[in-house]
This record gives sequence, structure tokens and C-alpha cells, in this order.
Amino acid sequence: MDTTQDISKRDQISQVYRYVTIQRDENDNAKDILINEAFLGFVETVDTWCSRHDAIAALRYRYVDIMKALTKIALVSEKREERDEATALKNHMEKFSFIFLVVQQTKYWKT
Repeated sequence: MDTTQDISKRDQISQVYRYVTIQRDENDNAKDILINEAFLGFVETVDTWCSRHDAIAALRYRYVDIMKALTKIALVSEKREERDEATALKNHMEKFSFIFLVVQQTKYWKT
């Protein structure tokens, strides 16, 4: 993350995560290492720090409860659209990249 000013002189943080992907051959041997970069966006720094930390902290520390609730909705909701949305969100939140970003952002916003 890095701060910069926009045209109106307001400070904002750009959020960029770099991560490594290891490509493997058919024998599961490492054949190439790719450095990836994901631009998450800009965040204005005025009064957003505390609320952003609270939201990310809630995701991190209530993760199991959130996953249980999404599972229940996906299984018992009578509305197909609601079941589909809960399933899609649950699948996204189960990915390593999501969990990693939540943990990293919690640590960053805490400081």
C-alpha cells in the first residue's frame, strides 16, 4: 500500500498485492515462477481507517460464523437466488487469496 494525493489534494491509499505463482510440469516439478500483482483500488484516508479496520476485523475474527451462516442459507433458503448468492460468496471466501488478503489487511489497518 502507498499513499498519494488525488487532484483535489486528498490523501488516498493505493492497495496493491504482489504474490507468487509457481507453475509446475506434468511431474509436479517447478518449471517457472510468476510474480503477480493485483490492484485493489484507492481508498481515501480521511475517516475511513477505523471503519475499514472494523469491517476487515469482523471478517477475520467471525469467519467461521459467517461461513456457517452462508452454508445454512445455501442449504435451507427457499429462494433460489438467495441460495445461489450464498453459495457463490461462500466459494469465494474459501479461497486462499481471500483469506490471505483479509489477514494481511487486518494487520495493516491495525497499525
